[in-house]
Amino acid sequence: MAVVDLYGLGVRSRVETLGTRADELTDAVRRAWSRCLTPGGGEAEGGRFTLELSEGGDVGSPRDAAPGKLTALASADPDALLQSLTQAVTAASIQARTGELLMFHAGAVAEVRSGAALGFVAPGGTGKTTLARRLGASLGYLTDETVGV
Repeated sequence: MAVVDLYGLGVRSRVETLGTRADELTDAVRRAWSRCLTPGGGEAEGGRFTLELSEGGDVGSPRDAAPGKLTALASADPDALLQSLTQAVTAASIQARTGELLMFHAGAVAEVRSGAALGFVAPGGTGKTTLARRLGASLGYLTDETVGV
């Protein structure tokens, strides 16, 4: 078992990897969340998650995630498991900061040296993720999901 703490929107979510492939899964979580591994200060409690690569099919749902609640996610497909984790961490983080932040379904990038950020809000399916990925190649990618102010 390994533990990875993820930080975003001023929220800390704890992820524990389980099973015989825990090391592989921990490495995948660290790669996927590489920009969310350092505390930013003032972290509220987010979700707590267990992840396991299992041969028994999918277990758990990202819809079950909530601040302070333990949510177990398992799948034989590592990509599906990481996608479920993303959805669950995002949902728990939004819930943890509801009433404290004005949140937008948005993308954001940052100028790495100054830390100045640019957020862009648009309806779903209009290219926020594409824009975040393209600009994030030369600027610092922050999110293509939720921006909190």
